Amino acid sequence: MHVLLTAVIVVCAAALGLAAGTSLASTFLVPAGSGLAGPVEALGYGLLVAGVAAIAAGVLVWRLDTRALMRVFLVAVLVTGAIAGVLYLRYQQLSAARVAQEETETRSTTVTKTLAPVVAPVE
Repeated sequence: MHVLLTAVIVVCAAALGLAAGTSLASTFLVPAGSGLAGPVEALGYGLLVAGVAAIAAGVLVWRLDTRALMRVFLVAVLVTGAIAGVLYLRYQQLSAARVAQEETETRSTTVTKTLAPVVAPVE
């Protein structure tokens, strides 16, 4: 049971580290005009922070007794669930905004063109 709880805590720490590292890197470390390389840089920083968080969590909880480990487990699962819920809601908001923007662009760019009849050259 101790190993299973430790594994879940390590996975939760890695997920939190990935979310925190990616969001902080995209805000502060990735330049605005980096194009398609920006998300890859942010993901790289996120993976780096996730690895460090997973190793740190594994080292910190390995020596805990089962009672303390259960408390840490509950806190880790609740915090990770809350962060995942917030990220999901933010994703839904961005998706709705993107769909609304596409509909607006489609309405404004739809123009009906009438073509003049083609007349054959007279010989």
